[in-house]
Amino acid sequence: MASSFVEDFYTMRNSYSEEQFNTKYQEMLDKYEPCRPYLEKRIYPSRESWARYCISKIFTAGIESTQRVESINGVIKKLVDRGTLLKELVTAIERELDKESHYTRINDFYGSNPSVGLPSTYNTIFKELDSVLQANLLAIPLSIQRAQMNQSLLYQANLVSINQVEDEETNFNNSILGVLGHSHDIPQIRLRDLLNGISYNDITEIWEVSYIASKTSKSHYVVILKDATLLCTCMFIVNQGMICRHQFKVLIQSDNAIFHISHIHTRWFNLSSDPPTNSTGTESLQDLQGYSIQDNPQPLSVLPDISNPEYHKPKGRPPKRYKSTVENNRVTSGKPDDVTVQKTCSYCSGKGHNIRGCSKYKAESSANKENEYLV
Repeated sequence: MASSFVEDFYTMRNSYSEEQFNTKYQEMLDKYEPCRPYLEKRIYPSRESWARYCISKIFTAGIESTQRVESINGVIKKLVDRGTLLKELVTAIERELDKESHYTRINDFYGSNPSVGLPSTYNTIFKELDSVLQANLLAIPLSIQRAQMNQSLLYQANLVSINQVEDEETNFNNSILGVLGHSHDIPQIRLRDLLNGISYNDITEIWEVSYIASKTSKSHYVVILKDATLLCTCMFIVNQGMICRHQFKVLIQSDNAIFHISHIHTRWFNLSSDPPTNSTGTESLQDLQGYSIQDNPQPLSVLPDISNPEYHKPKGRPPKRYKSTVENNRVTSGKPDDVTVQKTCSYCSGKGHNIRGCSKYKAESSANKENEYLV
């Protein structure tokens, strides 16, 4: 029963529309009656955070609730305690990101070798476009975009009409199990749901992009709107904020497809360099499409103020701590810590010794013993 419940749950989760989701949800309520309280009180109220039809149109930088960034979690577990400063934590995380950037540069080196993988198409076909991305993106997003450029050569694109797409999607059957976002090259949304709220008069072209090496793979649809917006059913440009391989393929074939740096989410911009309105990026875009982005400059992003996390006092005895330099000189019980109390002899009232080490007491004691011996 457990395996069938998981299978039906993922089928419900992967629903492309709200109507399909509600239908699958009612089927699960009828099929798993003992689990009805769990489904109604735990699962259904939080559907907007895990149902595919809800999260498919949200920018998540490629991260879902079922994923974990293990390297960052490992750094946090090693460093975070009650005495860790926020600056130290940020420095350690940046060090891990630098390691990932180094790994990305190594992969770029191997990819540039014609004997390994695909040729470096970003230096040939997408040369002008790559120069714009290289001037504005960080190392890891730039590597992802170059990989998408290389993979675009493995696809073929055909211009279709909206009626052809509707006929094909009518017979579409969603039989994918597991997390839909983890399935390779599978449409993440139906075209009719993607175009919900968009008038057909605003659509310039619709391209069907299919994988050359496999005849059984499902086709993706790239939509070009009149305002030069590019949409794809893989939702890569929405979820991760970058152009996908299907859109790169359409950029090669279609005369109406226009590349603009605003297609890339500002999350991936290199803030340490010049903004995307620099001369290099503007000149390259003008050479490509005769379009300038210098008319409406805008800031990349507004970062909120970062402060130390809120401290909660734990239960139990506090751990032993080291005193600061200020506390070492503090007077305790009316006496300074650096003042040594000297001993006082009870026999001669001298300082620095007691009666056992008193020379006068020893001399008189020995004299008294000699007198007793003589008597």
